[in-house]
Amino acid sequence: MQAGGGGGTSDGMDARVARLEAHVETLRSDVAELRAAVAALIERVAVLTERVAHLPTKGFIVSTNMTAIAFLSALILFGEKLKALAGL
Repeated sequence: MQAGGGGGTSDGMDARVARLEAHVETLRSDVAELRAAVAALIERVAVLTERVAHLPTKGFIVSTNMTAIAFLSALILFGEKLKALAGL
């Protein structure tokens, strides 16, 4: 190989290759760490997805609240009649 100065030697090529090999090893370890982190994230997302699936739906919450409001309204409206029926 010719160097930038026009000489026909490969001076310094061994050092450059050694540095590249060291960088590749660093990249390999970084990729392995990233894969482990992604696997942990995938597991956490799966757990969260399962938990969210068991939460009450909006329809359930609305219907429960409406039922409670209707029941309390009935108690307020018919409270006196209920007291009379109960003998209080």
